[in-house]
Amino acid sequence: MPLVLRDSPRVTGILRKCYSHVEVADRNRNRGIGVTNLKRLFGRPDDLRVVVEALASTIGRADALASAETGGAPLAAVVAYQLGLPAVFVREVPKEHFLSYGGDPATNHPRLAGERLRPGSTVHLIDDLVHSGETLASAARTLREADLVVQLASCLLIAPETAGSPDNVGAAGIAEITAMTTTLKL
Repeated sequence: MPLVLRDSPRVTGILRKCYSHVEVADRNRNRGIGVTNLKRLFGRPDDLRVVVEALASTIGRADALASAETGGAPLAAVVAYQLGLPAVFVREVPKEHFLSYGGDPATNHPRLAGERLRPGSTVHLIDDLVHSGETLASAARTLREADLVVQLASCLLIAPETAGSPDNVGAAGIAEITAMTTTLKL
């Protein structure tokens, strides 16, 4: 799975302001230093505009954008708005009540939210941080279940030491990820 690194010093500088050198425990209670809170961008409109424009420039031909309902979801929504494209969001847990994807119960997908796209629509995945690649891979597989075409993804940050998980991302059919910068530059 090829990685395209845009490496914009301006975007890197903005993302560096979202990084904190504090010691925290991860989900497995391993202690480590460094926390990235990319949602801080939404409180800084000038920085957000720069980041959204940079991320939007990575989107080629696409009928829609998609994101997992994680930290990348609000970012995908703003980029979709910037480009005038619809956005679809992939839930981690299926919705078990009412309709969430389109208006026809026969074609509903319980893990998708948003306006229903025509089968065969090309969808570009957006994420804020790619670490293992599992979030992108899971989203791609779910979108394909709805007969959507997913081959490309973009993100703000990629952790090169772990994003080399071509097993996760490549096996899910994502041919390329474009990243604005790497976690090593923060």
